[in-house]
Amino acid sequence: MFTTNTTKITSKGQVTIPKSVRDILGSDFITFEIDENNKVIINPVRNARGMLSKYKDQIDNIPFEEIRELAWKRMIDEKYK
Repeated sequence: MFTTNTTKITSKGQVTIPKSVRDILGSDFITFEIDENNKVIINPVRNARGMLSKYKDQIDNIPFEEIRELAWKRMIDEKYK
């Protein structure tokens, strides 16, 4: 079954992901991929803790928000450089 959901992109680049899609994703974290035809693919990140685990040796006495930001930046840098 193929379902289409339409939503507006705000001036800040934000969208509201419909609940039916969020339920399917089953995660609060997602990745965006763009294929060779410029089709955008949204994938859930099933385990955010697993994404951060490779940085655990660098996180002594650092607030979680800073750790998370560092992990996301490094993950994006590694994937798109």
